Amino acid sequence: MVVSNTDMLLTLPERHAQLLNAGLLNKGARNQVYPLPLQTPRLEAHLYWHESVENDPANRWLREEIERVLAPDLRTRATVRTAGREPSRR
Repeated sequence: MVVSNTDMLLTLPERHAQLLNAGLLNKGARNQVYPLPLQTPRLEAHLYWHESVENDPANRWLREEIERVLAPDLRTRATVRTAGREPSRR
């Protein structure tokens, strides 16, 4: 990672920084992680896909992986929308 070899700063969610650091340990590098000294609004992420891939195993796996990474502590799944349909709860 470029940041590890410079005096540059990278701002990203703490969970992502921890995941990156875990991967860097194998390469002998590690970034310093500091809390952001100001409040920021919560970010929203929305997934959209065409109804033709609703039951596609690869597409479903990818959606579940993205959801797992972006919202690991989410107890109820986000509202999702497929093309041409009203939002549904998953």
